[in-house]
Amino acid sequence: MILNRSVQSNTHSFRPDIQGLRAIAVLSVILFHLDFSFFEGGFIGVDIFFAISGFLMAQVISRDLQSGNFSFSSFYMRRIRRILPALYTTLIFSIIASWFVLFPKNFEDFTDVLAGSTLFLSNAILMNQSSGYFAETLANHPLLHMWSLSVEEQFYLFFPLLFLGLWRFSVVLQLIVLLLLSAASLVLAEYYFSISPSATFFHLPGRVFEFLIGVMAFLSKDVVASRLNRSQLIALSSLGLILILGSILLFKESTPVPSTWILIPLSGCFLVLSCEIDKDWFNPVLSNKCLVFLGGISFSLYLIHQPILGLARYQGVESFYLLSGLMLFSVPLAYGQARFIENTCRNVDLVSGKVLLSVLFMLTSLFLGLAALSNQNKGIPERFNGLTRLAVETAAGSPVRERCSTDGVNYVQPEEACWFQPSQKNWVVFGDSHSVELAYAFKDAAIARNHGVWQLSFSGCSIAFGKSLSDPCNRWTADVFNALQKNRAEILGVVISMSLQSGLHGRHEDVYPGIPNKISKEKTELHWKRFRKLVNSILDLGLPVIWVRQAPELDDTINSKIRQVTAENDSITGVSRHWWEERRHFSSAKLMKDPLFSKIVIIDPADTFCSLEMCYAIRNGVTYYRDRGHMSVSGGRILAEEAIQKFLNAK
Repeated sequence: MILNRSVQSNTHSFRPDIQGLRAIAVLSVILFHLDFSFFEGGFIGVDIFFAISGFLMAQVISRDLQSGNFSFSSFYMRRIRRILPALYTTLIFSIIASWFVLFPKNFEDFTDVLAGSTLFLSNAILMNQSSGYFAETLANHPLLHMWSLSVEEQFYLFFPLLFLGLWRFSVVLQLIVLLLLSAASLVLAEYYFSISPSATFFHLPGRVFEFLIGVMAFLSKDVVASRLNRSQLIALSSLGLILILGSILLFKESTPVPSTWILIPLSGCFLVLSCEIDKDWFNPVLSNKCLVFLGGISFSLYLIHQPILGLARYQGVESFYLLSGLMLFSVPLAYGQARFIENTCRNVDLVSGKVLLSVLFMLTSLFLGLAALSNQNKGIPERFNGLTRLAVETAAGSPVRERCSTDGVNYVQPEEACWFQPSQKNWVVFGDSHSVELAYAFKDAAIARNHGVWQLSFSGCSIAFGKSLSDPCNRWTADVFNALQKNRAEILGVVISMSLQSGLHGRHEDVYPGIPNKISKEKTELHWKRFRKLVNSILDLGLPVIWVRQAPELDDTINSKIRQVTAENDSITGVSRHWWEERRHFSSAKLMKDPLFSKIVIIDPADTFCSLEMCYAIRNGVTYYRDRGHMSVSGGRILAEEAIQKFLNAK
């Protein structure tokens, strides 16, 4: 047998620099989830974890093979002891909190992922619940982070077989095979990212190369150590750290992952992992006591942080400082879980395998039973009183939001977008994410008149002409106009709906009750000109235009508003009418002076959603919104009926 050179060394030595690398990975993920502006690339912390996992799994199996003690049962039992006790503890507390906090649809989604987490399939379930990891619908999901754990567990299922198959060969041949497998996984990720970025992101095949980079780092470390001196090893390890930190700081949400771009931080991981300097001296930055401590509790910290963050945001907590405080509070919680749950259950003298498996089996049965009950009863609405349930029902968003709305990551051509009753003359609902619920509501009003609806929604995109050709919004707008040109004989009219105020002046959440003024006058004027050109271009196609102006924004989350309902047909206020008129003063003044807008039908939600003094989140028992700014389908139905009637009266 030709043994690995790496196996001949101490394969189980403690690496404080790896603990430091774990700490950087978990901190980057937490800061990313906090929306910390300087850590927009913090999501690559998960990719770092995958590489570390590959390294450590190769180390564990090599140690056992060298000693002649390897068995699949012992390997998987160690994985169970390492992962499931802390995971299940986190899930138990998440269930308790979510039972009282999450409204029915969200609770049903939560319990679906709960079941997936016990079956190592949460990545597939989360993919089906959204258009991607960065989708708005997943922002407050308490179990969003479980996808990566399922991917890791799936890797553990086949990796021992792979490593055992390569064991008898030389290190060089092992590295060649692993390099080829990594290349195949990367090519697969690159190819399928353009076809299905969400599936590529969430599923194992496009992630295999990330684990294998860690495995190759393990197989290479003795060769690296034998050919380089301490100074060179320190330099390479430091270069690796720079590549990792640079990627965290410079990558954006739009950076395609997994793809060749992720090779930059993973190359850094390879350098850090393979540069084992000696048993007493490691990378001084990664080996400092603070990072080593955080690395030691990184698994529990990763598990705990998202349920706390997601449920806090779901309750309406938006302050960065308060959310950061909750993340600081999660550190002692993670320490407690790591010490009393993780370490205890890994000790075979304290917890026998039989007892552990029995408890885990019982909990798994309870989790799956709760998920089945929740699915059968649509999120168990009986957890709330009747008034709350009614308010929640009317706060519903479009049930086809993920399928019928595109974005820059999951691009859908206009011709492939949702057509409701397409054999009839069609209304086109065109806009950003604010048009999604309106389109679904428009469908009901249109079909009642034997009309159809063509939904053309691009989430997160300010629909306007005149931007760079590489801008996805500009591409979408151009593709839409080509589609409108081809199909204009079947089109009754185009309904425009978008978050215009954010494009003109910036978002309001962090300055309310102030009036946002975050964008320069020059850019505000330019954005208005682009919007005006959009309207004019549709008219030039000979198509009537209905502009549904932006609904008044809320001063708090809709979940917080729903919890204020105390009586049947209750009305819960949002912002004052004065504040909203000040917020949109620029656009109101523009349209009053511009004769172009006399040629279109304008629907103003404020006329319906507001009195002279106040705008309402909930009025007469009907919830107008699904979140802090987007209308619900119930709110959209009121406006859709008004829009069609006003259009027909104007003809």
